[in-house]
Amino acid sequence: MTNSQKKLIICMRNDNVTLLWGERWDGMNGTEKDFATEAFINTLPNGLIYRYMRRTFDIVTNGEYSKFHEESGYDPVMHDPIVANLASTTFKIPEWLALEIYEETEVAIARYHFKRKNPTV
Repeated sequence: MTNSQKKLIICMRNDNVTLLWGERWDGMNGTEKDFATEAFINTLPNGLIYRYMRRTFDIVTNGEYSKFHEESGYDPVMHDPIVANLASTTFKIPEWLALEIYEETEVAIARYHFKRKNPTV
C-alpha cells in the first residue's frame, strides 16, 4: 500500500487521541477518517474535545451515530446529555459549552467541505 492509498486512522484509548497512518487492524479501537478533514480539525482550538465527543457518540449509540441520523439509533434527547456530561467531566467544562463546541465544530467542518468542493465561491 502506498502512502497515497493509506488512510488516516483515529485511535482513541484512555481518552487520548492518536493519529496513525495505515490500515486498521484488529484490536485497534478506531474509525477511518478523511485525512484532509482531520487535518482541518487539528487547526481548530477545540478539536480534541470535538473528537472525544464524536467518538463517544459512536460508543453510546453502538456505532449507529456515524450513519445518517434518520436511519440510526441516535436520539438527541437521550444521547446528547450523556455525551455532554462525559465531555464535561473529562475536560472540566460546562455541559452546555461541550454541546456548543460540538455544534460549532460541525458547522466549521461543513463550511470547510463546501469550500473544498467549491473553491471559487
